[in-house]
Amino acid sequence: MTVELGGSAVYENLISGSETNAAVRWALGYRRLLAGEQLEFFHRHQNLKILDSSRGEVLDSSTGLAFLFDEWWSASLRADVRHQTKPPLGSHKTDITYAVGVGVRF
Repeated sequence: MTVELGGSAVYENLISGSETNAAVRWALGYRRLLAGEQLEFFHRHQNLKILDSSRGEVLDSSTGLAFLFDEWWSASLRADVRHQTKPPLGSHKTDITYAVGVGVRF
């Protein structure tokens, strides 16, 4: 498990121009091997609180399972969520993406 807390600068390129805002970021990462160390559960989460009250917060989360074929090859099933408390006009507050993949681990 990993936990992070720190300050950030958020640069945004908007139609009305660009701006940089201070932010506070915290993150959590968790991995757990299951089923004889071939199945891995993972969760990564971060929250970015932009200090300008008109900008809101951004929450990113990725949760899934990875099947480890050997020390190099894996397959995964993952759900990613992005939630913005004050999204740009015309955008959804919450976006969810599902992904299935095969890859090389290094």
